[in-house]
Amino acid sequence: QAAHASMLVNASRFTDVQGRLRSRIADVVGRIRDAVAVDAGKGRAALRNPEIAALHAVWEEEYAEAEGMGWPEVQERLHEVLVAARVVEVNASKRSQALDYDRGGEHGVTVIAVGGYSLSRGLTLEGLMVSYFLRNSMMYDTLMQMGRWFGYRPGYEDLCRVWMPADGVGWYAHIHEAMEDLQAQLKRMELAKATPEQFGLAVRSHPETLIVTARNKMGSGKQLPVRVGLAENLIETTRIVCDPRQLAQNMAAGEALLRGMAAVGQVFEPRPRGYLCRAVDVALIKDLLRSYRADPGNPPADPLTDPKLIGDYIDARAACELAKWDVFIASSTRREFEPVPLAHLNLVPFERSVDPGDYRNGILTISGASRRIGSSEDEREGLLKDQIDVALEAYRLTRPDKTLPKTVSPRIYRQVPGRRPLLILRLVRPRTGEVDGVAQHSADVLAWGLSFPSSAIAGGTVEYVVNTIRMREMFGEEEIEEEALGDTE
Repeated sequence: QAAHASMLVNASRFTDVQGRLRSRIADVVGRIRDAVAVDAGKGRAALRNPEIAALHAVWEEEYAEAEGMGWPEVQERLHEVLVAARVVEVNASKRSQALDYDRGGEHGVTVIAVGGYSLSRGLTLEGLMVSYFLRNSMMYDTLMQMGRWFGYRPGYEDLCRVWMPADGVGWYAHIHEAMEDLQAQLKRMELAKATPEQFGLAVRSHPETLIVTARNKMGSGKQLPVRVGLAENLIETTRIVCDPRQLAQNMAAGEALLRGMAAVGQVFEPRPRGYLCRAVDVALIKDLLRSYRADPGNPPADPLTDPKLIGDYIDARAACELAKWDVFIASSTRREFEPVPLAHLNLVPFERSVDPGDYRNGILTISGASRRIGSSEDEREGLLKDQIDVALEAYRLTRPDKTLPKTVSPRIYRQVPGRRPLLILRLVRPRTGEVDGVAQHSADVLAWGLSFPSSAIAGGTVEYVVNTIRMREMFGEEEIEEEALGDTE
């Protein structure tokens, strides 16, 4: 076709790596081009050539059911596409080549562009067909940039493919939920005619500020104060250090809570996905948080689960807003897992993927499709059906199209007037068998989530003093140098 066709390859910020990638890709393209030039015109007999057979196998697996050309037409067009295809390097090195789409003439340009920072910032690839973008980063700007390429045009859904590691899926889901959450919060403030100063405070005090601040500041290597609002937010132990003694103590803390609730006559109300105890005294919650450690380090690598800072927030409201809690003990509905006893309850663990890199360093970091321990439906627990319906309707009316999406921000349940704070407990079975070359962690671990309701008490933020070296461990560091220096020689 008389149009540009581009492929982007951005897998490293280092220009020497980009150079090696360009060479390898050029070798592969050249090998396929030679095979096509010799055999593509031989009809079915062309499939005896291993290069053409490999292309045919991919087409059969991915696109045979798609509307449009059949394989004979595709095979017939391979030569003209490959003859025109160029593999170029776009970066700050001397090997870099300019992308001049105007020189393509009436036939357009077919190009595979290999690069890093130069491809990520300010350069438009005409006719972008394929993006190979790989980053080990949880930084918002990088992930949102990558997300731009995952869209599709209506009518082409059957042709679109996205491959990514499990933790990457989790990062995108996490950011999508955080952005929807923040947008809903800002929409609410708009309806309340909040001031610009209040808008700024809402953005800066969102828990995700930890990631954004890490992106902008952690190059200094200094102690960094960050104020984070806990009101109307959920905190979860998504990062748990594999310390056998501490994990056993965490399990004991959970059992002590359950026995303590039973001792004071709490009713364990059966629910479709677990058990619910209503109006539990805050003292029992604080006992659990004092005994449980997601990270024995001081300070913990994940400041959001620092028991002292969470305890300070609870103490300031323990006589009023946070005096009574609902406790939801979740149990999986998967029938292939046998129940595991925790105190007097039998609970089915939730299987979760873990980040391979962190696991090799002795840390269970929950990854997978949502990068969360639980689900948004957990935060309905403790609410009446009428309260849930009213919350959903109010959320629907804030949306431009006045319709409810398939998934809603769980913040709407935290905003229900008069709702109690919610502690969520669950057993997690880490899927460590996916990580090669590491001794497997075989025991279930106890994880918690804290869902805080709205707060009318001033000072609803907690200040975390974050060691920026630990922030590097949490979020990675490659993007800092890239922002400051561009492509690295």
